[in-house]
Amino acid sequence: MGSYNDLYCTTGDGLLVQELLAGEEYSVNFVSTGGRHYLTDAQRYDKGPCFRILQTEWVVPDPAVVQYGKRVLDVLGVREGASHLEIMVTLERGPVLVELNARIAGGSTSLVSQKAIV
Repeated sequence: MGSYNDLYCTTGDGLLVQELLAGEEYSVNFVSTGGRHYLTDAQRYDKGPCFRILQTEWVVPDPAVVQYGKRVLDVLGVREGASHLEIMVTLERGPVLVELNARIAGGSTSLVSQKAIV
C-alpha cells in the first residue's frame, strides 16, 4: 500500500484480499434476455506461478459450471445483456465465483459474444 502502481500511475491506499483457490478456472460467458441466460462460450485457463494466463482452450464446461453461473446471475438479478464470469472448480467446494462483470468477454472471445447478441 502506498507504493507506485505502474499500470495506472497512481499510488494505492487500499488493499483487496482474495482467497487462494486451487482447481480448474473457467471463463464462462452468457447473454441474458428476459431473465433467461444463454451460454455463448467458455474457456479453461492455465495460469502460471505469477497468475498470468499462459494458455486458454475453448471447452464445453461441465453442466454444473453452467448451472452455477446461471444461479449466480439469477441471485444478482441479471436479466438483460452480456455477462463474463470467472469460476474456479475446486475439489472441496465445487464451483466458486472468482469474478463477474456485466460485459462481453475481452480479447478474441468478444467476437463470439457479439455474434450471440445480434
